[in-house]
Amino acid sequence: MAVFGYKNWVLKLFRFIHLPIFTVASLVLCVQAARGKIPLGIAMFWTVGWIWVAYWMFWRACHTVEVEGNTLRWRRALRSGTVDVTDLTGNRNLFGFVGSMQTLRQRSGRPIIVAVYGRGWLQFLDALNAHHPEHPFRASRLARFSAKWPGAGFGSGFYQR
Repeated sequence: MAVFGYKNWVLKLFRFIHLPIFTVASLVLCVQAARGKIPLGIAMFWTVGWIWVAYWMFWRACHTVEVEGNTLRWRRALRSGTVDVTDLTGNRNLFGFVGSMQTLRQRSGRPIIVAVYGRGWLQFLDALNAHHPEHPFRASRLARFSAKWPGAGFGSGFYQR
């Protein structure tokens, strides 16, 4: 049974490194705003931005998608799930234009949002096409272009067992 997947290690580590730093920065900014040292708007803007990023990184964006047999497993920081590969109908950019967030569309239910970066996503889509040729999975022009950048794929990649 073929097992292959895509993993974004940077996003997986994000919750342990970046989010605590941004949390401390938010607290410091809020304390400074309460003391009148900085405008309240700056602290509010920072905190709302932190909440927005935390929402996407913890609840919406997958850091790992893996296909084993006919099952696709996805993992987020606080959730995970499975879906039958035959229920997938294709892929596209999130909101139609964002290059670093891709969705795997399902027949029913919410699309699976994956944080992608570099060549590994293109290899994952190729392997998914070979495994499930009934529905086309195509990389966007932006994903193909960004895969050619120097250092593309640092912290993420395709794997096969």
